[in-house]
Amino acid sequence: MTIFANIFAKQENQPLHRRKYRDAIIRQTQTIVRQPRIGELWEGQGGLYAGVMRGEAGLPDYHLIVPTDHTASVKNIMWSESDHVHPSKLSDIDGLANTRALCTSTNQHPAAQWTRTLTIEGHHDFYLPARYELLLVHINLSKILHLHHRHWSSTQDAGNPGCAWVQDFNYGDQYTNHQSSQYRVRAVRRVLIC
Repeated sequence: MTIFANIFAKQENQPLHRRKYRDAIIRQTQTIVRQPRIGELWEGQGGLYAGVMRGEAGLPDYHLIVPTDHTASVKNIMWSESDHVHPSKLSDIDGLANTRALCTSTNQHPAAQWTRTLTIEGHHDFYLPARYELLLVHINLSKILHLHHRHWSSTQDAGNPGCAWVQDFNYGDQYTNHQSSQYRVRAVRRVLIC
């Protein structure tokens, strides 16, 4: 029984419009979803809860979700078919914006494009995480998910645009490598905090 149900249980003798109002509040409190603890499965959201990421440039903060479904990761895929400079600056934080930019580019970006093909638990908003999103995954979930090896981020190296950032889940390091190299990819999704 919710707090509101306890409060209103004593008020059954109230007029009909008040009881309808009470019932509406009870229904609303039952539909509010709270995020789970870090590392726990978030029912209906497609994976494990990794934590909160700060929104960039005035955008809202968000919860980062890492799917556990076997289809949510792929081995040996290129970031790009050639080591080229992407025309727009790609974010260290916002993997969704990066993935959208890469997928609408005139060049092929297999890692980012692959994430956009996923549907897990009815969600089809997966993307290639930015380097700081992957760092959050490493800190909070690498042991839970038994993540090893190197994974691509969606972040291009601003100092060497022919390269992109990689998260090494064995040691926790991040470094860059040529975009035509092949590494693993783990897709993620987000739930906005309003």
